[in-house]
Parts: sequence; structure tokens; C-alpha cells
Amino acid sequence: MQEQVSVDRRGSIRFPVFAEIPIMLPPLREQRKIAEILDTIDESIHGTERLIAKLTAARLGILYGQLASGMSASRPPEWKVLQLSELLGKRNPAMRSGPFGSTLLAADLVDVGVPLLGIDNVQPERFVAEYNRFVAPTKALELFRYRVFPKDLMITVMGTVGRSCIVPEDVGEALSSKHVWTLTLDSSRYLPELACLQINYSPWVLAHFGRDEQGGIMSAIRSETLRSLRLPTPPMAEQERIWAVLKEAKGRIETQVAVLSKLRDTRDGLSADLLSGRVRTVAA
Repeated sequence: MQEQVSVDRRGSIRFPVFAEIPIMLPPLREQRKIAEILDTIDESIHGTERLIAKLTAARLGILYGQLASGMSASRPPEWKVLQLSELLGKRNPAMRSGPFGSTLLAADLVDVGVPLLGIDNVQPERFVAEYNRFVAPTKALELFRYRVFPKDLMITVMGTVGRSCIVPEDVGEALSSKHVWTLTLDSSRYLPELACLQINYSPWVLAHFGRDEQGGIMSAIRSETLRSLRLPTPPMAEQERIWAVLKEAKGRIETQVAVLSKLRDTRDGLSADLLSGRVRTVAA
């Protein structure tokens, strides 16, 4: 008689097989010591996570506290509220998304060439310099109007809509795609870093972008919505002071993020060593 077999589509392990998996079993006193060591590191990890959360909340509080008053009627007399279209630089075009349709075909993509940037390159306040799509240099010349430049502001219009970052100084030659808006601001009138922070986090920007929601989901950001976005515009000296405070706060967060990464690596390494017996503890 043919043996009956079953197909496990979930890929789970049956108990008889699971029960035969060998487990390292140190003496009970040593188990307790291992648990104590790992618990101590876990407490440090959780404490660092809480500190990062507090520092992040404090930084956003600074952002709101410094700029929210600029959106109110009681703002300082030297402050203005300007539309984003009034803060664009002289580059032509200063605001671009594309190329679309037959301007760029799948056949135009190559394995090596000029990077074509998209939503995967844009994280909140962080440009990800990992490139997966390229066009030939000759095609890049045809698409020059979509070139990105250092200090440009990039905003995603697909996936998680409204994510924003600043293009770094060392970007080299690269093009933006139809999945992002790329803007060149007049940096003598408005710091791109302040615009980036507000687009990522400020309630007045999120409320403005909400007009493009359909069924509670923001599917894209239209040109007119972006151009009409109103931003508090203090004098440049005040903008630079605000950004210096926010940049310093970000530095403190990044320091703790690095500490957290090291703690997690330490815990992973110790777990592997202690639970495999490669490193033995001395029981108390």
C-alpha cells in the first residue's frame, strides 16, 4: 500500500521532529547567571530606547514651539507666512516630478549609468544612497530637467506619501523619478532643512496635505497642493538659530541610536556565546 503523506503549506515543524532538536543544557546555577547577564543588557537596551523616544519627542517639541507661533495671527511682526511657490529657487524647473510616459521607457533602464532616484532613496530626514535603477549618460542628458542637485528637497508621492529628505552634497549626477517631487528652494530665503522637518512632522503641513486624501488615504501630492503649502518664514538669522538647535538635538539622538546598536550587537554576541557553551560563566 502506498504510504500517505501530507503537504504542509505553512512550512511548520511537526512535533516529533521538533522534540528531537538538541538543546544545550548548562547547570541550573549557570543558567541563572546567563539569564542575569542577558537581563542586565536588556535593561540597558530598554533604557536607551526610552531615552531615544524622549529625545525625539523633545526635538519635535522644539520644532513646534519655535515655528507654530509663526503660523498664528500673533506671530512676530518680522515673520511672514509664505507659500512654498514663493520660496522656490531660480532653477528651471525649480519643482519637478517625472519623467512620465514615453519620455522614459523600461528599455531605457541600464545596469550601470546615472542613478534614477525614487521613493526607496527617501526616508524621513535621511537620503539613502543605494541605487537600483540607472539610465545611460546620453539618456540622462535628454532628461536634464529632472536632474537633482545638492540641498534639493525630495518628497515621496507614492508608498508612504509625504516622506522628505535633503539631497546630500556628494550626490553626484542623478535624476529624480515620477515617484518623488524634487524642489530647489532659494536657500538665501529659506533653509531646506527647516522645510524638510516640517514636511515630515508638522501638523500644519500634514493638515494641508490631507486635502489630497481619498477615502482617508493620501494617494499622491498634487502640484497645486505642494505649491500652495504655507510655511512660517522667520528672518534668515532666526531660521539658522532654530536649525542649529534642532541639529544639535538630532546629534544627541544619533549618539544614542549608535549606543543602542552596539548594545543589541553585544546582546546577540553574548547570547550566541553563552547559550552555545563557547563562553562559560562562573556561577555565583
